[in-house]
Amino acid sequence: MIRVQPRPVAAQVPARAGCPMLPAFAFSLGTMAAPHPCTVYAPPLGVASPTLAAPRVVTAVALPACTPAAASRSAPMQCSAFSAAPVSQQRSAAEMLPSALARVEREAAAPDQRNQAYRSLLGLIEAHGVFRDLPVDGSGLLRVGSPFCHDFFEAPQLLPFLMERLATAAPGASGLAVFGCDSRPQAKWWSAWEAWTRHTYADGRVMLELQQRDLEKEQLPQCGLILGLHPEVTNGGPWPAIIGNVLRSRVVGGRAIFATFYRLEAEETVKVCSSFGAACEILENPYYAGQPYNAVGTYLRFAVVVTLAVPAVARMPASASATRQAVTVPAAPLFVFAAVPTVGKAASPGVAVTGPVVGMSVPAISMAAPPAAVASTGGQAAMSVALATAITWVKQREAAPDQRDQAYLSFLRALSTEWQVLEGLPMDAAGTLHVSTPFCQQFFEAPLLLPFLKEHVLDTGRVKGIATFGSDVKPEPFWWPAWEEWVLCMLGPHVVLHFKAQDLARELPAAAGLVLAVHPEVTTGGPWPVIIANVLRSCVPGGRCVFATFYAQEAEEVARICRSVGVPCSVRESPFYAGRPASEVGTFLRFAVIAGGPSA
Repeated sequence: MIRVQPRPVAAQVPARAGCPMLPAFAFSLGTMAAPHPCTVYAPPLGVASPTLAAPRVVTAVALPACTPAAASRSAPMQCSAFSAAPVSQQRSAAEMLPSALARVEREAAAPDQRNQAYRSLLGLIEAHGVFRDLPVDGSGLLRVGSPFCHDFFEAPQLLPFLMERLATAAPGASGLAVFGCDSRPQAKWWSAWEAWTRHTYADGRVMLELQQRDLEKEQLPQCGLILGLHPEVTNGGPWPAIIGNVLRSRVVGGRAIFATFYRLEAEETVKVCSSFGAACEILENPYYAGQPYNAVGTYLRFAVVVTLAVPAVARMPASASATRQAVTVPAAPLFVFAAVPTVGKAASPGVAVTGPVVGMSVPAISMAAPPAAVASTGGQAAMSVALATAITWVKQREAAPDQRDQAYLSFLRALSTEWQVLEGLPMDAAGTLHVSTPFCQQFFEAPLLLPFLKEHVLDTGRVKGIATFGSDVKPEPFWWPAWEEWVLCMLGPHVVLHFKAQDLARELPAAAGLVLAVHPEVTTGGPWPVIIANVLRSCVPGGRCVFATFYAQEAEEVARICRSVGVPCSVRESPFYAGRPASEVGTFLRFAVIAGGPSA
């Protein structure tokens, strides 16, 4: 494979509005036309041409804008028009390189908190399996996107880090092509880091392009890895649209990670991603281990790892009522993350924070064959976006259950066998067991809990049906309809699922014989004592009410509230965490507070 060596080229004339040019990321020499009258420059970042006998330098060249015919869907990146910076803002490599070299030397000698936290964040993401088997383009390049990159001060850490791991991160890759952008250009440092990259990687294996781009209105080039630092999602404005465009820029099999300073930013990022059908995990940077939860000035304390995103061809509906739009379902899962040791604080219900993995055998989830309406034909099927997303993600979780899923399955087995919670549950007159899951958020436990109950309660003849009711103060317009469809499709007519937005500080959830409440955040203050009391009141006589917590202090506070309203209870520890340190963080469903029945 022959590549054109990138070289800086002086601009000929200022760019004019509407001047069409091809981004320097990917183009074929065979499509080049004569220089456009408003030529500025086109430093090629990595060009493959079967007609070249030897590498040659490309000087000032401009190309016509790509047409739909030229920009095929199979191309690694889409062509788009953009305007180059005026000549007054362009600085030569000779002028900017010393600034970059001096900064790199200074930070290497005395790394500040930001540099140390960034390095720790990269290590955390690597340990989580994100930098493994990343997709490369047709030229053998790993494409990396850095949206809202500002000055891109992370360049001297990120680029060497990825190159050192390129062989394992993207097997078969011959180099990196990094694209960074922001709505406001940074004339000095963008030129500096581009010059530093050309200087440091003179062999051309690492290429960097920084460009002004409004991600509210357009997407990144297609990338196999996206690292977005500090999306300011809690400030309002166009951030949901920006996040959506970033997610759509990830190629199938690629990874997307957003890093935030504070927990509330991470949780808001998860909410935005969820609105586009993306499932996420929140990881806490171990650099901040032991620091107060509400500490200020924490740089990149949390990473939001997108573990599933619907392909661009399956656009997410604007509202829940539109979720039955027909789409094409991928024949195979988009990608699978391996679960490896990490450290993280407890998450909100439905938001995964992974922790140490304990080796154990986890049986595959038993699912009925899809009905004829969604039966696969040639590896593809037409179904709603919501159902397609749920089915794909469940398959991924079956193939590689993470620590959260393993802990949840162990918790369910303990409920059934060791704690005898499922024995003698009350039913209604029709023989239906009513199950309530308050503060369920996205209800990501659906593909674990409901098949388990079907196998251990319905299929054994104890009940004639299972009716599950989930609620949360904020509705989840994508995942609630998705799980309702998934249950109807996979578990048959005798298992039903329904959700409703409820403020449990003011009303009771639906009456139930079995209540499974995951992670009541009772140690954070607020209306939780009232919520716990209302959940207890919704449990019918003879029923069981189980609160699952991450930490012992949470379980003790739930037990205190139960007893304060006259409900006896007991606290049990999941066998999944037997022998683990009591102070360990990142544990999921470690304790059960059981009210009602013999276990109480």
